[in-house]
Amino acid sequence: LFPELNGFARGTMRLDSLWYDAYFSNADIKHEDGPGLPSRFTGGGHFTLLPAGVKFDVDLQAMPLSYTTMSRSYPSLPLRGSAVGRIKAAGMAEKFELQTALAGEGGDISFTGNADALEPEMGVAGQWRVRGGNLQNLLGDNRFPVTSLSMIGTVDMSASTIETLRGSLHASVDQFSRVADARLFGGTVAVYFDSGHVRVDTLTIESSAVRLTARGGLGITKARRDSLFISMVVDSLGGLRPLLTPTDSTKRVLVLAGDTLRGSIELSGQLAGSVDTTDSRGLDLRLRGDARDVIVASSRAQRASLDLSVSDVLRGANGSLSVTIDSAFFAGIAI
Repeated sequence: LFPELNGFARGTMRLDSLWYDAYFSNADIKHEDGPGLPSRFTGGGHFTLLPAGVKFDVDLQAMPLSYTTMSRSYPSLPLRGSAVGRIKAAGMAEKFELQTALAGEGGDISFTGNADALEPEMGVAGQWRVRGGNLQNLLGDNRFPVTSLSMIGTVDMSASTIETLRGSLHASVDQFSRVADARLFGGTVAVYFDSGHVRVDTLTIESSAVRLTARGGLGITKARRDSLFISMVVDSLGGLRPLLTPTDSTKRVLVLAGDTLRGSIELSGQLAGSVDTTDSRGLDLRLRGDARDVIVASSRAQRASLDLSVSDVLRGANGSLSVTIDSAFFAGIAI
């Protein structure tokens, strides 16, 4: 069988066929599925009808490949928008070699490895690279910041549903990446999935704004509850200025460009439970924050601490907050 697609495919090609064996060339095919930009493919290839299915070997140019259209056939595909580039695939739907290099508004994506596009359980294994990845465009969601991410890594995952996801994902972040106006100096991520559970073996991100580390696990299903420990260190509040004083005029300015911004902050927290919204115990958050020698414009505080406890953060989100400030000066008033 071919990889399963919804929608309609129409176009032209030259077909040289002998019974169950066929070569095609000069192909120009459009794939449409609902509103929006369709995918268009040109190129050629070879396919053979076998008792077990269809064996194929194709070399195509995507002009473009519409991620949005493709996601209607594969709802678990998170990518949106479109990209142009080369796609080479050879094998059968349940296991085929895949080599692709695509460029679009969301960045450049390349992959070399194997894939399984035959339901119910699909999977992918190989090496991948992203250059200039903009999460806002790539995922089609304005809630994400504008980014320019350059990463390389490996993936080996398979699943029929998110609850059955198994495998690993590794990534290394290049030092020239950016998130909003903050520069990333590098990072490493190693995540493992095991049928309802995700384990973060390594998560370390160094940036001009914050140093982030995480380790532990979380339940994807309520039967696999776990705890994820998170640490964030801001050596100097000045590193947060690009986030607090964004150059994007549509974003709210929290600190004026000429305001003094100094001090350090350390945050440590724990997420405990599962992200399963049917889990009656939910996902709990515990957070501790300590700040020293903070100066923001004309306000300052020698020491400040925060303790936050929130239960069931994905649903009810109820809890308590405690804040302690020592030797503070706000709006001309000493506290």
